[in-house]
Amino acid sequence: MSNPIQQDLSIFSDNDPLYNWTVTLNSVALNLTGYTVNLYLKVDNAHSDTDATTVKYSIGQDITLGNQTTAPGTFTVQMSHTDLVGVRAGTTWTW
Repeated sequence: MSNPIQQDLSIFSDNDPLYNWTVTLNSVALNLTGYTVNLYLKVDNAHSDTDATTVKYSIGQDITLGNQTTAPGTFTVQMSHTDLVGVRAGTTWTW
């Protein structure tokens, strides 16, 4: 994906949030089979993907793809509250 999707999310401290997403294009769910899905948690837009404060989530670690045949475009991200230290509401999350 050449243009990352950015979305502001509200997180509450001391929680391990679980997020479920569906990737769509023109309101049609996209089959993610064969794609690499990564999510980058940043303190703000000025920080790069490789910045020391950026947390990266990937398939097989914290991201689980849904069944792309019966539920195309779906994936789940399990975050740890320890990754959220210093992140405030309104922070940009990019994937």
